[in-house]
Amino acid sequence: MAEEPFDVVVPLELEGGVFAERLSGWFTPDAITLDFLVRTADQQLVTTRVRIPATAALDVRSELEQVIRDYELTYGEIHRPRERGDA
Repeated sequence: MAEEPFDVVVPLELEGGVFAERLSGWFTPDAITLDFLVRTADQQLVTTRVRIPATAALDVRSELEQVIRDYELTYGEIHRPRERGDA
């Protein structure tokens, strides 16, 4: 059965893409799902869901590890932000 078409409205400030504020993941026996969340200027939540077969998650992990290695070879080690004065 074909799904009915629907309109998607993307807030103007998000059209060009923004960094997600939060990532949530969950799984079923056959898929892994990642939800990326961001708040708009008026505090509405906008999410993007990426659902892939569980077996493809292994390829995603491998590719992500390679991209991180290449990034760190180019720009140096990735550090999480921390408060000033924290060691």
